[in-house]
Amino acid sequence: GMELEQIVTALQACLSPDPQQRGAAETALQQARRLPGQAAKLLQVVVADECDLGLRQMASIQFKQLTHKGWEVSEEERQKPDAVVLSEEDKRLVRENLLEAVIRCPALVRKQLQETLKTLIYADFPERWPGLLPAVFQNLNSQDHNRLYGGLMALRLIANKYEFRDKESRRPMVEVIDNVFPGLLQIFQGLIASNAAAVEAAELMKLICKFFWSSTYLALPSILLQPAQYQGWITCFMQLLERPVPSEGEPQDPQLRLAWPWWKLKKWVLHIIGRLHDRYGDPKHTKEDRPEEKAFAEAFDRDCSAKFLQSHLQLLFGLPKGQYLSPRVTNLALQYVNHCVGEKKLYSSIIKPCLQELVTTVVLPKMYFNEEDSTLWDEDPHEYIRKGYDIIEDLYSPRTAAVNFLMELVNTRSKDSLPMVMGHLVQLVQGVANLGAGAPQAALWQLDGALLAIGSIGDKLKRTKPYKQQLEQMLMGYVAPLYSHPAGHLRAKACWVAGQFADIKFAEGRGKGQNFISLMQLTMRCLQDPELPVKVDGVVALRSFVEAVDGLEPLRPILPTLLDEFFKLMSEVENEDLVSTLETIVEKFGDEISPFAVGLCQNLVAGFWKLLQSEEEGEDDDGMGALAAVGCLRAIGTVLESVSNMPDIFVALEPILLPVLAKMTTFEGQDVYEEILEILSYFTYCAPTISQNLWTIWPNLIAAMDDWALEYFENCLIPMDNYITRCPDFFVQCKNPDCLSQAFYIAKKSLAAEEAYMTEAEKYPAPKLMNIILLACRGKVDQVVGPFIQTAVQHMPKAESNLMKDLLMLVVASALYYNAPLALQGLQAAGALPQIFTHWFQLIWRTSKKAGKHLHFKREHDKKVCVLGLTSLMAMPQLPPEIAAGAGQILQGILKLLSDFKTLREKNAEEEEEDEDDDDEDFDEYEEEEDITALVEGGVEDADDEGNISHAMAGKLGMRNIIWDDGESDSEDEWTDEEEFTTAIDAIDAFIFFADSMKAIESADPGKFQGWVTALDAGNQQLFKAMVDYSAVRRQEIMQEQTKAVAK
Repeated sequence: GMELEQIVTALQACLSPDPQQRGAAETALQQARRLPGQAAKLLQVVVADECDLGLRQMASIQFKQLTHKGWEVSEEERQKPDAVVLSEEDKRLVRENLLEAVIRCPALVRKQLQETLKTLIYADFPERWPGLLPAVFQNLNSQDHNRLYGGLMALRLIANKYEFRDKESRRPMVEVIDNVFPGLLQIFQGLIASNAAAVEAAELMKLICKFFWSSTYLALPSILLQPAQYQGWITCFMQLLERPVPSEGEPQDPQLRLAWPWWKLKKWVLHIIGRLHDRYGDPKHTKEDRPEEKAFAEAFDRDCSAKFLQSHLQLLFGLPKGQYLSPRVTNLALQYVNHCVGEKKLYSSIIKPCLQELVTTVVLPKMYFNEEDSTLWDEDPHEYIRKGYDIIEDLYSPRTAAVNFLMELVNTRSKDSLPMVMGHLVQLVQGVANLGAGAPQAALWQLDGALLAIGSIGDKLKRTKPYKQQLEQMLMGYVAPLYSHPAGHLRAKACWVAGQFADIKFAEGRGKGQNFISLMQLTMRCLQDPELPVKVDGVVALRSFVEAVDGLEPLRPILPTLLDEFFKLMSEVENEDLVSTLETIVEKFGDEISPFAVGLCQNLVAGFWKLLQSEEEGEDDDGMGALAAVGCLRAIGTVLESVSNMPDIFVALEPILLPVLAKMTTFEGQDVYEEILEILSYFTYCAPTISQNLWTIWPNLIAAMDDWALEYFENCLIPMDNYITRCPDFFVQCKNPDCLSQAFYIAKKSLAAEEAYMTEAEKYPAPKLMNIILLACRGKVDQVVGPFIQTAVQHMPKAESNLMKDLLMLVVASALYYNAPLALQGLQAAGALPQIFTHWFQLIWRTSKKAGKHLHFKREHDKKVCVLGLTSLMAMPQLPPEIAAGAGQILQGILKLLSDFKTLREKNAEEEEEDEDDDDEDFDEYEEEEDITALVEGGVEDADDEGNISHAMAGKLGMRNIIWDDGESDSEDEWTDEEEFTTAIDAIDAFIFFADSMKAIESADPGKFQGWVTALDAGNQQLFKAMVDYSAVRRQEIMQEQTKAVAK
């Protein structure tokens, strides 16, 4: 290997300002990684006090990279020529010396070594590193700060490793906890008693807290149930919670103050107490099967609940006195008090007496606009917007915690709090209004917070008298004037509040009248505001107005300008809410959006590429851009839905969207695959014809499903169905790629997938695809009839759900309809004759035990395919003898299917009429209910809940078969017919097909026909006549429908 001197020289050269020298040294070190002993020598340099700090740091980085790469190496990696694999001897040396190195090194170097320590613990502890725990215990018994630190750091990493493991794999951790907790508690108590203000003491206590946090993450360790341990730990947390943070050495710079170990320690203490209270604050909520936790909860409730709550309040009441609390500590303290609002005893004895003071001096001031907001608004408006719309940011912010507290309070303790809170807020708002233009900045900041509070409890106000009657007056009197306020943050807040109340019932009705319109116009004007945050809040509020507006008249004249403003904004900010508002506008206008469809799609595609690029360049740290990118594709889908009845527009849109479809149907589109398939479904369904360009996407779908996207088979089936059903000739004739073979390959691959990889429900698309091919390509694909039947028959015994049994049987039915003699040959070859028919009739007659409902072939489509298949079989001039013997039974089966089909048709038609009647009823009948929440929450659900396929596509796109409940249950809502979907047999009527076939048989072979009919019992003979009669009715209906269509 490299000698020590060589290593030191190379490390020094790595720090050289000369790039050539630096590059050569880095290459030499990289090549040396494969030499034995290299890791140990690097570690020697790391601990060498005589070496300069920069050099040791460089050595520690090299050491970290080497151990990370060479410690655990897969077989595959080992085969590579440049593989770095540490020998067992090297590993032994590193394990023996690493903890000591962590202890002896300065903080800058220690940071890198901790990474290696983590790698080793995750890979080797406990089996391959039995010496670690004894070394840790030895260090914990020392008085030396560095030794304590090293021991605690190793413990923390061990706890990390097991934090989320299940009971079985946590075994080693239980042993560690039982051995370590008593000693740790003594160290913890000693540190607290020493009352040291040194940062080192805070660091050590923070590590103890983190170890406690990880050790108690999934369950309480049994040692904590021993009275001395329980008492000891709880007392330590109580002391740290109540003791003020030492003032000496506390940095004044806000950023440094946040990272100061004493505030970090305080945060961990609140974190731990908060979780203990969440889990064990109420003994009633502990799990029955854990009696020991119930005992802990009872003790916690008795000894701690009230005391901890008082201490949290004491912390918070320091804020109005000018005491500093870090934002995260404020957030956790408010969360703690928030959780206690719902606990009757704690609320009435401790919170209620100081409620007014808490709300007015602590909670509301945290909602006010502040110095930090103001600086950010001026210096970095993009960051201001990002913070405002970032969910993670919300979890930590004091403002969000204050808002959540207020919402919980007015919803849970409405009588005590709402009049007091509203009285205070109204006074604030009126006070500022009375000051007029001379209001000082502090008053404007308070007004901003008061409006945030009013909007946040909007849902409660909208359903509570007398407030709900006063909302319109408040909006017009106090909010509307702020739209032209010189302070940008108040213009933005005015938009936001108006948006929160856009859906109230105004004096002239919901979504209409002079006041509603003027607020909506003011909000639209904000899109041209000089300040970016005002524009964004305006856009988001506008969405609420567009949803609430009654009719399109107020929006029509301004639509072109509105869309232009949107596109300008989209090029300025990455924000998902912006795209959502655009989507709402498109939905609202429906097909009236068509003149703008091309412009909309062009801009959305441009926005999508731009967002994608910033994500690829790593600029999208918080994922906001990725969300907005998905939003762009969703909005494109909404535009396509709106113009789905206008095929010509799709011709103009194809060149705009094809590049997106081409790139995103490959591996790169994993995160947006559902949205992309939706767009492809619209094109393959709505375009006047499927162009050669669109066919270039087919191979991408197949390749993706073959590689990583098989779980999206259901989504892919929609465009595949459209390709096959609309272009059967091309589908069959295309040989490069061979589309037919590809489709069958994917169906077989899916059916053969292991249960762990694909559930049976995820395999439904496979038989559906075979059915689509047989029905759409009738007379063109003789070569697959046998293999399809073979595949279906082979999987029948494995089918568990009723639905899978049906779908596989429908492959046989479709094959018989396709070509009965060919299908019989296939069944014969598969060894399925005649038992397949016995199985089929069992399914047709099978009903649920309780309600006697059909369990199979529940849709009109399924019954129809069965009728077509069985009738085609009967129409064969010469039936094989074993089937001819059961002809009477087959005829009875067809009659049963037809009569059920007729009943189902009539039921569906009735339901459709009822649905149309329901749509006309008004929403306002709910108005007087005090509580509209049930309606709102049960109302507009997100489009994504429909089994991955948005509702917009429901009737349109081929066979949209979501996964339904196919159990034996008798629940009324069991899956039956959905909205119509298009299939290749839409033009064929089952009743007419049956009647015509029977007539043909009767004239070709009257004797055979007579024999069948006379063999039927009286009921079935009547049924036979009724079905033939009904076919005449159907002929009449179809002619009328066609005449109507022509007239249109």
